Amino acid sequence: MEELIDIYTEDGTPTGRTLVRKGARLSEGEYMLYVLAIIQSEDGRFLITRRALDKHWAAGWWEVTGGGVSAGETSAQAVVREVREETGLDVSGQPLVPVWRYRNVDLDRGDNYIVDIYHFHLSFRAEDVRLQAREAIGCQLATREQIDALAADGVFLHYERLRQALAAEAAGEPAPAPWPRRHRQRVAPRAPEELAWTSAATWPGLASTACSAGCTSAPTAPSAPSGGTTAAFCLAPSVPSTALGCPHW
Repeated sequence: MEELIDIYTEDGTPTGRTLVRKGARLSEGEYMLYVLAIIQSEDGRFLITRRALDKHWAAGWWEVTGGGVSAGETSAQAVVREVREETGLDVSGQPLVPVWRYRNVDLDRGDNYIVDIYHFHLSFRAEDVRLQAREAIGCQLATREQIDALAADGVFLHYERLRQALAAEAAGEPAPAPWPRRHRQRVAPRAPEELAWTSAATWPGLASTACSAGCTSAPTAPSAPSGGTTAAFCLAPSVPSTALGCPHW
């Protein structure tokens, strides 16, 4: 059965319309919705998973749990489901309020989306995690330096957006609505290795230890669409959203 998605306005309001997710092309002012879950253990480390090697995009890269919101689901329902499906963990008893939200616009590909980022604090161990085999080939509880090292190597998805989310949460800032259209600007895509990644000091709450990811080779970086452009926003106008990590699975 084909998966359906709800279509949202740029401020995150459902339009009442649905589309088949696969091959969906959205017009200006239309968006699909995704969720990301930052899951932090009692000792301050973060749960990250390594993408399956047969993924068509960013195979073998590291990321946090997340996925698309299905038709009829709320953002909160989707993040509970995604975490349960991908890790076996239950966050239903946690505060289900996003700590950050951002919007991406790619009119050339009809790929417009909003992402809600959640931050959960759980009591669990790495061995409690039950990975979804088709989604991930490994996981670890990562410290601040480990995540920064993976990002510096260009193999950690959503790094800048997650950094923004944690910084905003630490400052007590409310999760923003997607930026109005006037803030959008078009920038040329750049390869991940050209990005100036944010320093480790901007990841609050993470301890500092040597990297123990255990990777034996660096996966090939995904490329931006040939001749295309990506949308960037006022918070990080110099960083193309393709490099920040598209949430499409």
